[in-house]
Amino acid sequence: MQLFKNKEKLFLGYFLYEIVHHCNLNCRSCDHCAPLAKKEFVDIKIFEKDIKQMQKLFDEIGSIAIMGGEPLLHPKISEFLEIARKQLPRPIKIYIYTNGILLNKMKDSFWKDLSRNSITLLITNYRLKIDYNLIVKKAAENNVHWEYEGETGKKEKVIIKAKYDINGTQNENDSCNNCYNGNIYRQLENGKLYKCTICPASRHFNEYFGTNMEIDKKDYINIYKAKKNDIREYLKNPIPFCRYCNVKEREYNQKWGLSKREINEWT
Repeated sequence: MQLFKNKEKLFLGYFLYEIVHHCNLNCRSCDHCAPLAKKEFVDIKIFEKDIKQMQKLFDEIGSIAIMGGEPLLHPKISEFLEIARKQLPRPIKIYIYTNGILLNKMKDSFWKDLSRNSITLLITNYRLKIDYNLIVKKAAENNVHWEYEGETGKKEKVIIKAKYDINGTQNENDSCNNCYNGNIYRQLENGKLYKCTICPASRHFNEYFGTNMEIDKKDYINIYKAKKNDIREYLKNPIPFCRYCNVKEREYNQKWGLSKREINEWT
């Protein structure tokens, strides 16, 4: 899931795109800050433009994840699936992440769209009161490939508390070098490619709690202005926002639970 360089060619193993930022589950310490996000739907035309530009910019892309929040909340979800596959033809892998709550309410056309466009359904199993057997049946009937996200099919969901340092006192190099997020999860949003998901999610945290963690122009790269070498340099180095990530005190394998929207869930 990394960026590799080979002289003039540019490769990106994986990136994600959040088509909604809010969610219908509200997980404690969510590193996308979804419980804090306002109801907001991404414009499908912006998504199409961004994906088309990524295809032009990179010589090879491994996969894209359509995410949220909860992406199935978007009223035009099927159109996003069609556009993603049109702009990112096979063998590029397309995943859609979901908590599964809405799956058994989705129209038959949604399942057919998944199948026709060879999109893999990734379900995070939170042990909710969901008829998972019915989901499996619908997937089989429509020839849809699906998986449980991570180990949630076998073990109870755990969370990582990715702590913000709202005063920005952390060492940028140390934070970046020891961050799982900053070295894997590239996020694209409205023409901006971010090194991680923690940085763009901070705007929801700032708006909700009235904090002021600054997102600098150096924290992302404009895919409509950047050259290949600019992207190489950007993705291999820390960003200014890394000073707001208290990586050394992150809490791993925490028990999953619902958010009370208290600041200490993220600090």
